[in-house]
Amino acid sequence: MKDWSDLKFVLALSRAKTMKAAAEMLGTNAATVSRRLDKLTNEVGKQLFTMDTDGWRPTRETQALVELAMRIEADLDQFDNLLAKPASELSGTISISCYQGISILTLAPNLAAFHERFPNLNLDIEYRPNRSLARGEIDLAIRLDLPKEGRLMSKRVGSRVSAYYTRKGNTPGKDWVGLAREFDDLPMMKQGLAYFECDPVARLGSLSEIEQTLLNSKMAGPQLSCAVNGHGKLELIDDPRLISVKPIHLIYHETRRNDTRLQAVKSWIENCFAGPTACMCGKCSFPVETGINV
Repeated sequence: MKDWSDLKFVLALSRAKTMKAAAEMLGTNAATVSRRLDKLTNEVGKQLFTMDTDGWRPTRETQALVELAMRIEADLDQFDNLLAKPASELSGTISISCYQGISILTLAPNLAAFHERFPNLNLDIEYRPNRSLARGEIDLAIRLDLPKEGRLMSKRVGSRVSAYYTRKGNTPGKDWVGLAREFDDLPMMKQGLAYFECDPVARLGSLSEIEQTLLNSKMAGPQLSCAVNGHGKLELIDDPRLISVKPIHLIYHETRRNDTRLQAVKSWIENCFAGPTACMCGKCSFPVETGINV
């Protein structure tokens, strides 16, 4: 691809589904959209879109191009917005739905630096699984799974590595502790239920409560590897069936692309992580890149 502007046409049609709607989005006409996409199709030598009952849909190969275009668009918007307004002038509150474990390990240690840079911008961080980005009930979400609602933007910011642990020197049996039932869809809970073939002896509201239970019992339970890295009091149950790596995605609604406050918080969150294919702390020895049991 020699002309980067072609990405705009690919992105517009993937969002709009029709040539006419894509043209309106770009401020041009349907003939121009069709011509540019035909030109690009000839250049790459592969079909870019297929037609179904809902309109034009990108092929699997084109989806990677769409995601690239979305990242470029978001990064450019973010750069423009941050240049447009001094950090000290940003004010108000941005709400973030985030798992407690991720918040403790990545966001909390960097809150002082955030406040120093954005003294008038407040953050409201809490796990809100039932709040909708599409309806504006929250501003940003940090999730393990990609969004299913429409018109949401997502970016992989890190990886979450979980495994099962027990008190050092203990030989675990069938007794284990897990999270509340609302978390049964998480990989760590699915793995525990399959491995132990029974419900946990106790269900707790957070991983920190499970950690305290493990330290004071002979039971096994899930932990984020970053949380117990170098702990010394817990040891890993070395079974690949109990180890999982999941991508961590930062998600927001497409209409907020030009929201200076949200984009500032988004940039800060990205910098809290060690990298999209690294574990949250960047130090865990599990092969995150290959993705065990994703």
